[in-house]
Parts: sequence; C-alpha cells; structure tokens
Amino acid sequence: MDTENSPEMLEEELSTSDTEAEDPEDSRFIPTQPPTLDTIDLNIARALEGDGRMSVLELSRKLGVSRATISERLARLLEQGVIKGFHARLDYKRMGYPLTAFVGLQTVQGYNVVEIISALKAIREVEEVHTITGRIDMLVKLRARSTEHLQYILTFKIQAIPGIGRGETMLALSSSLEWAPVGSGRQMPASNTSSNGNNANGPAALPADSDESLLSGEALPELSKTKSRRRK
Repeated sequence: MDTENSPEMLEEELSTSDTEAEDPEDSRFIPTQPPTLDTIDLNIARALEGDGRMSVLELSRKLGVSRATISERLARLLEQGVIKGFHARLDYKRMGYPLTAFVGLQTVQGYNVVEIISALKAIREVEEVHTITGRIDMLVKLRARSTEHLQYILTFKIQAIPGIGRGETMLALSSSLEWAPVGSGRQMPASNTSSNGNNANGPAALPADSDESLLSGEALPELSKTKSRRRK
C-alpha cells in the first residue's frame, strides 16, 4: 500500500524535517506579527531563498518530503504571498549603474502621500521606497550611472514631484552586504576577530569593486542637501 501522502507520513515529515535552529538571543523577542508557517513551509521557503532555481524534485530530495506535498505547499506559499517571486540578482555595476544612493525625503503637509509614493515608484532608477519614522518621512534607494546622472535624478525627477520638501542624499562608497537571508536562514561565517576585538587578519581591505575616485572625493557634486522648492 502506498502511504506517500498519508496523514501519518505527513506528521512524520513535520516532526523529522531538518529545521534551522534559531539564535538563542533572537528567541527572547516576540515578533509583532507571529509567523504562520509550519516546519515544512519554513524549510521550503528557506531552501528557495538560498536557490530559487531548485525544482520540486530537488526540494523533495533535500527536505525528505513527497513531491505532491512540495507542490501543494509551494502553491500555497505563492498564493499567500510568503514567496514574492523568483528573480535573478543582478550586478548593477556591470549593468551600467555603479552608484548606489540613499535619499531621505521630507514631504509637505497637505499633499497625498500615496501619490508621492506612486511618482517615486515610476522613476526607473529608484529601487526601494520606504516610509519611516524620524525627522524624515521617506527613505529612497536608487541607482545611478554617474554623479552627474545622480544629480539629474535628484533635481529633475525627485524634486519635481509635488509634495517633496527637503532632502538629504547619502552616497554609498561600497556595499558589503546585500540580499542576505534574515533570521535562522543566515549561515554565519567563522569569526576572525581576536580576543582583544581586533581583526586577526589586520586592517580590513577595501572591497575589490570599490571606486577609488569616489573614495577620494574627486568630482563629487554637492548632493548632501537638496533645497525645497516652492510650489503654487
């Protein structure tokens, strides 16, 4: 008799799946929105986070769960929006956008925030838009081809949006961590820090993709503060 999809088999899979241990320090904090995933769902999501090209068969073999169960759970994770999609991670420097900038924006009272966000999302160089707490209202991450291109985006695209007030631009000199899994899915590297807190391998070197002209400040325009523009 085939028991591949029997309740007993599913129960065994739930109890014996190879789960990732939570950091004891993190477990002290209760999420404001408790997770709704069981062991199988979590393992499927984590496996695909590490390699989005894994097939149902590969997931079945890796997790020790039947293909029928994987297919059913995967469809549900997609429907519920737990898995947002499957995307290639691009090296934007090689795509012609070597500069990464973060722009903190203040909005003008009386303007529709939803319309401001929609206008920011329509700018092709904008990668992320967040509404935040603090002295600024929004944090925008964008990519640019050059400092001149960045200044053009700030002046003629972002500042041209009705309702945008003062802003502050921060240019990234290098990016040491991007697209990293959050929580128990993170594989932490071995520490090279000595007992006195110093790096055992000496001072950290600059990343290989660092732009020396940026580090020297050569030809950088004044981008740290953008002026608010009066609108009728």
